[in-house]
Amino acid sequence: MKITLPIFSLLLILVAFQGCESTKGLSASTSYNEAPLTVEVPAGMSSADVQKAMGATFAGRQWTVTDTTGDSMTAILNHRGYQAKATMVRSGNTIRILSESKMLDSKTDEYVPAVPLGWLQNLQKDLRKRLSQAAYTDFQ
Repeated sequence: MKITLPIFSLLLILVAFQGCESTKGLSASTSYNEAPLTVEVPAGMSSADVQKAMGATFAGRQWTVTDTTGDSMTAILNHRGYQAKATMVRSGNTIRILSESKMLDSKTDEYVPAVPLGWLQNLQKDLRKRLSQAAYTDFQ
């Protein structure tokens, strides 16, 4: 038991200090937005239900919604040296999750374009779940 506890403690510390998986640089940001993460909208779902799911997804991850227009919603999150900005845009039955984020470069002390991929993947996972739940509720 004495050997297991230190190993468990080490793993717990590693998980607690794990940062957001990201790539940085203008080319990384451009490349991401050319082929961003997507979520399929269940058939027959109204724009109002999609907007509600997008807002709940952002709020659930502590993002602050800054703009809502038509079929898109933008939110920001300032955390761990990031100035993250994500926009969910619905086109037909697909929602694209775009990023206009920056992170503080510790060497230059300036913000550089970055893609907080781990955070965007969390938004993707949560949005997919919320849309599925809303579609199931509407179906019943």
